[in-house]
Amino acid sequence: MESADRASLARVQGAAWALYGVAAVVATGPASPVARFEAQTLVKAARDVAHHGAQLTGYFEGFAARARMGAWLDEVLAGPSLDRATARQLGELHRVASQALAEACGDLLARPSLELAVEGPKRPGVARTCAWAVEHLGTVEGMLRTVGGMLGTVGGGRLAGGGDPS
Repeated sequence: MESADRASLARVQGAAWALYGVAAVVATGPASPVARFEAQTLVKAARDVAHHGAQLTGYFEGFAARARMGAWLDEVLAGPSLDRATARQLGELHRVASQALAEACGDLLARPSLELAVEGPKRPGVARTCAWAVEHLGTVEGMLRTVGGMLGTVGGGRLAGGGDPS
């Protein structure tokens, strides 16, 4: 089970770094205004992206660690004013959120053991949470590309113009 959990965490980490690459490009792009509904959706998505890391941390470090990380993320991810949000601001927000998730996965992968915490969540489980996170990250990457006006293929870690960041 541990090798499957490690593989799942590595997939989440890879998807998070792919989103980070797209977000970094959008964050340095034009400061074009974004409609309130799109901004609201992307601010919520950024919080959800980061909270995948809190959920995964909770499996291995317990409920208290998950709550501490979640509270810290809520402070860090305050988000721009929804009435005047720009693509650049939303790109930066997603850059921070995806980096938090990627680093949480990296911290977990560096552990010698992925034994579940006694006082931690058990459901829906590491594999299911990781599968949902990877799917969600791909969807968010597509939304961010649209708002940022980026061309290229969505997913697979490709940046604007279809280049691979590796």
